[in-house]
Amino acid sequence: MPQIKKVTLQSGKVRYRAVVGMSYEAEGKRKQHIVTMDTTKEARDEIARIRNQRATGSSSR
Repeated sequence: MPQIKKVTLQSGKVRYRAVVGMSYEAEGKRKQHIVTMDTTKEARDEIARIRNQRATGSSSR
């Protein structure tokens, strides 16, 4: 499971960010999807959605 990190913007607003590993390109470089949301629950839900898409093969990335 990707680690969700707390990010504080210059305006003082708090966001939550996670990096989800998708796959590898032909030359061995990692493909990643960065998720940034307002709450940790939204970030967890989005990570679960991305992982489900990847598992079922319906991911567009």
